[in-house]
Amino acid sequence: MKRIIVTRTLLQLLLASLIVAHGATVNAEPVATVQTAEVREAHAETRLGVYGSLQPDPDALVSINLPRAGLINRLMVRLGQRVAAGDPLLEIDTAPGTRMDYLQARAAMGFASGEVLRLKRLLAEQLATHDQLQSAEKNLADSKTKLESLQKVGADLQLQTLRAPFDGIVTQLGVTQGTRVQADTTALLLGHQDRLIVLLGAEPEDAKHLQTGQVVVLTSVFDPGVRIESSVVAVHALINPATRLVDVVVPIPAEQAGRLTLGSIVQAEIIIDAADRLVVPRNAVQLGTDSAYVFRVEDGRAKRIAVDIELGEGALLNISGPLEPGDKVITMGSHVVEDGMAVREAAP
Repeated sequence: MKRIIVTRTLLQLLLASLIVAHGATVNAEPVATVQTAEVREAHAETRLGVYGSLQPDPDALVSINLPRAGLINRLMVRLGQRVAAGDPLLEIDTAPGTRMDYLQARAAMGFASGEVLRLKRLLAEQLATHDQLQSAEKNLADSKTKLESLQKVGADLQLQTLRAPFDGIVTQLGVTQGTRVQADTTALLLGHQDRLIVLLGAEPEDAKHLQTGQVVVLTSVFDPGVRIESSVVAVHALINPATRLVDVVVPIPAEQAGRLTLGSIVQAEIIIDAADRLVVPRNAVQLGTDSAYVFRVEDGRAKRIAVDIELGEGALLNISGPLEPGDKVITMGSHVVEDGMAVREAAP
């Protein structure tokens, strides 16, 4: 009987110890095993990607005008052709009427000159008056002015070859071979080959972030090996009705203008902001219903910190928020972590 009582007592003690152990297990605080990374500070740039086309600088375009009426006898250039200073552009045959005006003016000047000499002799013989001589001298001056004006426009030339005044590119042709033209007709537009611009198109909502002086990196769509750095010189305040975009003007450095072709499409990245920012691994940032957040480890516990995602590249994200360089944020295991939860760092 005594043996049975002892055994029962042992069973009761064993059962009590199991109950205590089970209670301790149930009441123990959960600990999450996580991996962390340090918040770093790095220089980052905010870039806006846009496209545009290469065009001649409108401030560097020169009109080659025909000063007199005539016939385009020969046209020696084509649209888009590069020309060197002194190269022939076209040959004009002076119109018969213009040529006749010149011959008449030359004859009138010869007559007026002879009349002045005659009146001077008569005045010496007191057979003419000073008023007559003055009138003849005025006619001579008028005839000379008219003749010089006709010579200035080349009316004294039957055929004339117009030549390029500088190294350039023919950007517009206003005449064709064999056509008759009037005086002051624009035959062609010649642009300086080292004065080119890129006209970029930005979305209206992005234009508010653009300003003169911002750095632009240009890349040719047809030749990705061409990479040119320039800056914004103008942001238009009007939407281009043809493209529905805001025009942004970027000049091409003169020493690199020869690498591109007029009309070619160019890709551009405009650096709209550059500053030192906080950098964390991409997998440290979680997306909540109201904002993005990270878990910072503080004294062995996870603290939820709201952040703003500014930009990212590859496996890193630039963020802003109440963090400091050197803070540890959870990268692996954050999906099972709650705010204030105890955590244990594991080796990566």
